[in-house]
Amino acid sequence: MKKKMSTLFLGLASAALLASCGGGETPTSSAPAAGSEPSGETSSSIPSGTINDDIVNGGFETGDLTGWHATGTAFSEGDVTNASSYKDGVSIGKEGTYSFAGGSDSLPSFIGTLTSDPFELGGLGMLTLKMGAMADKETTYIEFFLASDATYGTPLTFKKNGGAGEFTRLTNDDYDGIGITSHLIRNVIDLRAYLGENIVVRVTDQARGSNYDDYSFVNLDDIRTVKDTQDMNDLLSEREDQLALLAQEPIDSDPPVVELRNGGFESGADYWLSTSGTAFRNLESLLEDSGGKYWTDRDYFGEGSKFVTTLAAGEEAVGAMRSEKFTVTDAGDGHSYASFLMGAAKTEQCYVAVNDGDTGAELMRQTNVVFSDPALAQGMVRYYFDLSDHIGDTLYFTVVDNAVTGGFAFIQVDDFNVNLSEGEVASEVSSNRAWAETCPDETARQAYVDAYGGGISVPLAGEAPTFETDGEYVYEETRKPGSYDFGTVLRSLKVSDDYTATEEIELEIASVKKDGADVAHEGTVELSEGTYLVEVLAADAYGQKTAGKARITVDANASIRNQIVNGDFETGDLTGWSLVQGNINLETAVSSAATWWAEQVPYNQGGNYHFDGWSATSDEGATYTLRSSEFQLGGSGQISFKMGGKAARVSVYSASGTLIASYTNVGFNDGGVAYPCVANGSYLATMITYVADLSSHIGETMYIEIADTAVNGWAVAFFDDVVTHYDSWVDYATRKDTVTEVNAMGGGESRQTDIPWREARQ
Repeated sequence: MKKKMSTLFLGLASAALLASCGGGETPTSSAPAAGSEPSGETSSSIPSGTINDDIVNGGFETGDLTGWHATGTAFSEGDVTNASSYKDGVSIGKEGTYSFAGGSDSLPSFIGTLTSDPFELGGLGMLTLKMGAMADKETTYIEFFLASDATYGTPLTFKKNGGAGEFTRLTNDDYDGIGITSHLIRNVIDLRAYLGENIVVRVTDQARGSNYDDYSFVNLDDIRTVKDTQDMNDLLSEREDQLALLAQEPIDSDPPVVELRNGGFESGADYWLSTSGTAFRNLESLLEDSGGKYWTDRDYFGEGSKFVTTLAAGEEAVGAMRSEKFTVTDAGDGHSYASFLMGAAKTEQCYVAVNDGDTGAELMRQTNVVFSDPALAQGMVRYYFDLSDHIGDTLYFTVVDNAVTGGFAFIQVDDFNVNLSEGEVASEVSSNRAWAETCPDETARQAYVDAYGGGISVPLAGEAPTFETDGEYVYEETRKPGSYDFGTVLRSLKVSDDYTATEEIELEIASVKKDGADVAHEGTVELSEGTYLVEVLAADAYGQKTAGKARITVDANASIRNQIVNGDFETGDLTGWSLVQGNINLETAVSSAATWWAEQVPYNQGGNYHFDGWSATSDEGATYTLRSSEFQLGGSGQISFKMGGKAARVSVYSASGTLIASYTNVGFNDGGVAYPCVANGSYLATMITYVADLSSHIGETMYIEIADTAVNGWAVAFFDDVVTHYDSWVDYATRKDTVTEVNAMGGGESRQTDIPWREARQ
């Protein structure tokens, strides 16, 4: 959530601004036609009467582009560098002091050509060079021409690296985006058919990549003629040694293992392989101490001594890694299960998958559905896969991090286990639940209890769902005659299951009867005086169903309360509220956290609990709406409520569903303020109390809806203290909430800050 401009963006912006203000070359707008040069030549024309006996400055040891002629903007003298590593931090393997590193001074999106001075092809009739990046073979390549070919219309044919195939373009076939990226790899070019001819080397970059991860640029070094056979053999051997050193070691056993050899990363990165992107490229650097802390005093709760986190690669890094392949065995009664730990991974772009070992097809996927900040920000949670349908098959795990922004855009994983029996899983689940009750991290304890007690599905059938009720009826309500949605019954039910996550339990109305006669229950219906009996069914993930009965009593003389049920969320859950739109974790949506983020910014919650959008869903883009119980507006005709986050909205409806008023968090402020100080006007997740005047509707029956609406940035919502009755008039201008700001003064000091109440405005 924090607004922080990256240094990479600043660099790109500065370079782009420099170019636009005349400080650099402007790239050509399109690729040149065959045989033509891009506009914008940056050096003098190639001398027509001078032929060198070898390529001039092929190693760029002059520190500039002497001997070379650039067009466009991709090849700048500022890209000649003495650096030993490029943007991705890998050791490039340069020769001498300098090399050419595309994008060092220019931008990767710049295009152009670089052509050598003419020289006579001598020695063995071969050239050698080192090249790196050049990921797109269609737009970045090297060609060789006769010096007399003024239009560069006919590239010379050559063989490469001791092979028999013939080519007219040299592309970086060694680049794989994982083990070999910007590395300068030795190549040997066989041009013996042109021995004694005057030729030029021409490098083309027409790749319009937008960032350094695209490798849409050219790295070059040590371009020269091959002296003799011994020189050729030495160069080919150098190439083989380079490729062998950079090749990723095979990780799979033959036959595949039945127990992962390093599922907990206790031997580092052994038997794991980066398969795409940069997030997992340097696996050894991603290892974290399982016994360490985050945010000074918070536990990761990993297993053993190590786990993997892509935070070390940077939240903007994306990529995937896979485990070694394993065979699924029958662990008993035709069942086989797998488990692992996962943390962070706020969005669905971070996940763990199971893949087919032969085809690579993804078979199943698990995201961190119980992520919450701060409770389960980086604390890891145990998840399970049912692999029983794949007994005898070869599979592997894939860990994916495709998140770049939005906070916690990284993933933590640990302790992968396979071929577990049903008994082992059941025993482990029981242990998880017992451990959660005594979790030493007080901030995380309730979140772990909720996660292991209904927040996570475990692939075991277990018992049928259970309705949480103390009497004969699973839900009871008394109301006046009028319009009614029987969906209210389903939204008000509390049901649990031993292994199926609460949000995955399917609820349905089987029938509605009044005086023994069936009553239509689809959509909104009109209720008359009498008693309605509603049969409801709850089904778990295995189709096991439990029936229950609800009772709706309709009485014209029924008394409607003035205050909604649980408007302050002090039950610690969503009692009194029903989800009418969207999908949230109903078990974790109410939080006891008084502050947020490491800076301990106050939420300004009243009492011990509040509705927390971060705890409700890990998907910041998700929208949802919750409805309160009905109330009859009385007293002063005013209501009040607290809102935080940019997406928060409170709406008031008549009992018939007519919108009366709707309010947003107009006090939200994330610009031009001194974060994290509320005293300086920083209102992000910190809630503000609003007072709304609805006195023209006194006596009417209403309900409240709180919602997370679609917005850009800070798309979260927080609510608390919804008060729907005041005996006397409330002057909001004289009211305030007082919060403690722990870090407001710096140095660990604290101070009291007043948050004035405000008028709610539509």
